Amino acid sequence: MIRIIFFGTHTLATTVLNELIAAPDFKILAVVTQPDKPVGRGNKVEAPLIKKFAEQHAVPVLQFAKLKEDAVAQLQSLNADLFIVAEYGLLIPTSVLALPSHGVLNVHPSLLPKYRGASPIQSAILNGAEKTGVSIMLLDKEMDHGPILAQEQCVIDDHDITPTLEAKLGRLGAALLARVIPGWVAGKIQGREQDHTQATFCKKLSREDGRIDWTKSAEEIYRMWRAYLPWPGVFTMWNGKRLKLTSLSLKEGGDDGRLTLACGTSAIIIERLQLEGKKELDAEAFLRGYPSFVGSALN
Repeated sequence: MIRIIFFGTHTLATTVLNELIAAPDFKILAVVTQPDKPVGRGNKVEAPLIKKFAEQHAVPVLQFAKLKEDAVAQLQSLNADLFIVAEYGLLIPTSVLALPSHGVLNVHPSLLPKYRGASPIQSAILNGAEKTGVSIMLLDKEMDHGPILAQEQCVIDDHDITPTLEAKLGRLGAALLARVIPGWVAGKIQGREQDHTQATFCKKLSREDGRIDWTKSAEEIYRMWRAYLPWPGVFTMWNGKRLKLTSLSLKEGGDDGRLTLACGTSAIIIERLQLEGKKELDAEAFLRGYPSFVGSALN
């Protein structure tokens, strides 16, 4: 029985954890995740998705704002063979990396060394990549820098949005990790160093990243919308107010009568939108309420 401590926070991490819990050869000693945080307009405090999932499966949950001395001591006391990290979102210091006898493995949703960093799924969609994948790697002190144990490719469909691609990569990564762990622990799998000269990096997203530049092509704006669902979303400014464009599609033949906005090249169809302080509406209802929107300038 391989004793594992799992570090994760969001949807992809939950998919991976589910695979490990279901496997008979692994024992999940604890799940480490971020603290509960206020979310939404009401600032209601909510637990991370993976915390709720772990509690449903009677797995102990540890929450640390940072992995300092008290966290290191607590983790060490559990005497795990292996740590697994997936979509955790916090820096893991060398004091933690040194704890388990078989190191710390990370499930990263890209084909490393491409898209190191915080937004690999969004970046792949945004850049119009035709494929991406998952990498199982051994963590070291640098970001997404360690040796690769295994990789598997995944096709990006034309209409994939971040949640659908994340779901595919989560399933792919979970199955790949479950196959890799026994061989790694038994010493049958060796890591290979990444080609660091080919590394590309992606940043942590901010709310302002969703602001549309209307000089870009319709295809670029559509990819932006796909990449930034559900957060930060895409928006523009109209009459001094923030206007979220919650559902878009590319203009095709026979689209007359639908709400379209001109871009740097071609135009894009607006299906649903939400003005700051108001509820979300479909395009037809929005135009009934705001007929002056037609022909107005956006910025």
